[in-house]
Order: sequence, then C-alpha cells, then structure tokens
Amino acid sequence: MNEGFFRIISVLLLQELVDASWISFRGKYSLLRTFGLKKIVQAKKTVISQVFIAD
Repeated sequence: MNEGFFRIISVLLLQELVDASWISFRGKYSLLRTFGLKKIVQAKKTVISQVFIAD
C-alpha cells in the first residue's frame, strides 16, 4: 500500500464523518447559513483534487 492510497482513504473517511455529522446536526444547527452548501461542496472537491495532485 502506498502513501497516496492511504491519503485517499483517509480523505474519504473524513468525508463520511463530515456527512454523518452534517446529517446529525442538521436539525439543530444550520450549517447552510454559516458556510453555504456551495462552499462545502467546493471544499470537498478541492481536498480531493489536492490529494490526487499530490501523488
């Protein structure tokens, strides 16, 4: 297993945690008001592209 593979897996796991916390906190706190959905999606795309570029 190379380092890049572990980086991709860790990013995907992090995304799952973010999505899970997003779902669990959505009822109480509106992250949409704070960050905006577009910014969240853009941040995810940026992280993934950086992981692949780093390899």
